[in-house]
Amino acid sequence: MSNRDAVDKLIAGLEREHLGEFDVARVEAARSLASAVDAEPFNAQLWRQYRESVEVLLPDASGDDALDELIGDLLAPVRHAED
Repeated sequence: MSNRDAVDKLIAGLEREHLGEFDVARVEAARSLASAVDAEPFNAQLWRQYRESVEVLLPDASGDDALDELIGDLLAPVRHAED
C-alpha cells in the first residue's frame, strides 16, 4: 500500500468523528506529503514532515483499536529502505 493510499484510508476513518470542515488544510498537507514520500522514499526530511502531518490529524485519545493499529503502521520506521 502506498503512503497516499494509507493516509487517505486514515483520513476517511477520521472524517466520521474527528475531522471538521476547518481541517481541510491539514488533510491536504498530509495527502501532499504522503505523495511526496511515495515519490522520494529515501528523503528523511519528507518522512519527518509526513509523520508530523499525520500526528496533527489524530485525536488526543483514541479508543479505537483498529484505528490505533492503522496509525501504528503509518508511523512505523522504515526497516528496508532499499525495497
